[in-house]
Amino acid sequence: MTIYKKTVDKDAGRAAMRAIRLSRSPLAAEAPQLSGLLPDVVGDSPNKLMRNRQGLANDVEINALIDLDPPVPPRRVGKFWLLWDDVATGVVEEKTSPFTFPITLTLPAEKTVAEGIFNLSYVFEYEGVPYKFAPAVPIYVDKEAPNRGAPGEPMVLPDDIEDDYLSSEYLRANDGVLLTIPLHTDRKTGDVAQVYFGASDPGALVGSYETPDDSDSEMTVKISLGQFIIEGEGPKIFYYVWRDRVGNPGQHSEPLNVKVILSAAPSNLQPPEVPEAPIDLADAFPDTGVVIQQYDNVDPNDDIRVSWDGIYQPDKKAGSGFPMIVNVPYADIRRGGLGPRPDVKVTYSVWRSGLEYPEGAGIEVAVDLRRPGTLPPDPEPDPDIGNPNLNKVVVKGAVTTDDNKLELVDANGPATASVVVASVRAAKDVYKLYWNNVAVPGAGGSVELDGTEAANFVVEFTIPIDFIKAQGNGAKVKVHYTISNEDLPGVNPSLRTEVSVYVLAVVLPTPKVAFTSSSGGFDFLTCNSLRTIANIGRAAVVDVPGGAPLAPDMVLKFFWTGHHYDEDGAEVPVTPYEFDKTLSGTEHTAGFSVYIPLAILERITDGSGSIKYSATVDERPEDSDPHDVEVVVRDGIGGPCPLV
Repeated sequence: MTIYKKTVDKDAGRAAMRAIRLSRSPLAAEAPQLSGLLPDVVGDSPNKLMRNRQGLANDVEINALIDLDPPVPPRRVGKFWLLWDDVATGVVEEKTSPFTFPITLTLPAEKTVAEGIFNLSYVFEYEGVPYKFAPAVPIYVDKEAPNRGAPGEPMVLPDDIEDDYLSSEYLRANDGVLLTIPLHTDRKTGDVAQVYFGASDPGALVGSYETPDDSDSEMTVKISLGQFIIEGEGPKIFYYVWRDRVGNPGQHSEPLNVKVILSAAPSNLQPPEVPEAPIDLADAFPDTGVVIQQYDNVDPNDDIRVSWDGIYQPDKKAGSGFPMIVNVPYADIRRGGLGPRPDVKVTYSVWRSGLEYPEGAGIEVAVDLRRPGTLPPDPEPDPDIGNPNLNKVVVKGAVTTDDNKLELVDANGPATASVVVASVRAAKDVYKLYWNNVAVPGAGGSVELDGTEAANFVVEFTIPIDFIKAQGNGAKVKVHYTISNEDLPGVNPSLRTEVSVYVLAVVLPTPKVAFTSSSGGFDFLTCNSLRTIANIGRAAVVDVPGGAPLAPDMVLKFFWTGHHYDEDGAEVPVTPYEFDKTLSGTEHTAGFSVYIPLAILERITDGSGSIKYSATVDERPEDSDPHDVEVVVRDGIGGPCPLV
């Protein structure tokens, strides 16, 4: 709000004489009355125009004129107009005597747009003779909010509240809290502070305070316990907005930040635990577990936030159970360097309703991720993939000349592997070879350096063939090596080399036509071999036992071929019958059956047939042994198999 100074005649005698003259003047009359003025109060300036009437056209009433002696006769014309700072404004109104009061004039809207003190008067012209009402009435157009329009200082909590925490115990004991509003320098009677409360701005209106005067008396607002319960616990703010009696709204004050606690807070928090400490590379990858023990007053919705070396891990809900394990990924462990570092700080906090309850002490963990050999690039790749800065190993079979390929011809002798030594090397570096993540046994599986090796030195490994056979065939057997050194805690793994291994002949379980009869050393598929199968009808049953290398979801392609004979006894091939079978459930171990419909068998009628299948094993096509049968599916006079 704007504070205005009244204009005062500094010559006291002259002012007094003027007042006497006015009181005795026959021209004395009532002052003009502007609509929309607030009642005058002690502690604020008079004649203030309400904000909602500023910038609008307002009525001005003249309630009485001078008493003329003799009185004004009828049918005399009087003119009336307003003066605003002694300048004529508005419409001139003509009235004919006798005059009826009040006489209403209109002050134009634009006169009250600007802020300030303006003098309101009027002129009464009687038959060409003007009379100007004096003294003019000062009108206050106030557009400035309390606190000179600036945001107020934050509200103040009682002295007995520490760290801005409003606990359940305090709020219940005091039925809420009494807040103090800081005194503003331009306080006036009727200033109203509206108090808001919530998680953020805008909050909910929870109280107000109106100044009774313009003194410096304390301004307080009581916020009840019920209002805290409605809003809930967590980080909250209080703020207020001043509005003066004119209606000028102020800015939102600076917030008072508080922490509201309505339930029993988490307590008895135990320090975190890192069971794998001290941490080396093997412990750190793919992650290291931080263990949090249960604390008192657990809420299932509490969030547990672990910090490793200042790096916050994703929150976990307390409802997931205790002891809680928070896995810290390798990238976060390595971010502080390879080490050795004896004092990596591990802490955690419980977060509830946006409020933090730190454990406080934490622990320090030793981390040493050093390893021998050339280090990997940064960011470091997954050790399960290997270090691209190390040379890849090359595998050779006993006979096959191709790199990284072993065939059946290699099955009678050991394979070898070789790699150029790392650019960074030292005495006691040990190169250890792994075949499908299994250490290669024997002396040929590892090589120790003495530190004198040249840059082009080749490390040679020998891989026993029996070991290779024990691991089995594979289209992409992964072979790698590690470098270790007894003076360093970690190992340095190479990239994986994919080796095609086919040193064991693949034998698929042999299919067999069921319910055959034997005669003369041959198996006969006859009418008696047929069975009625749902959705197929009469068909021959072919049983396939389970066992390796059959596997779940493997697709088998079956082939039924055969022939009959012409009148000269020559074989006449029939159209082959092919179909697929996808293994499901336990069929790969328990075995299964497939079926050859009678209509397919009747292509042969009386002749020979053979059933076999193929499968892809380790990305290679493999065929089963066939089951050859003699086929007779007609009766003795050439008719079809009789129905049984």
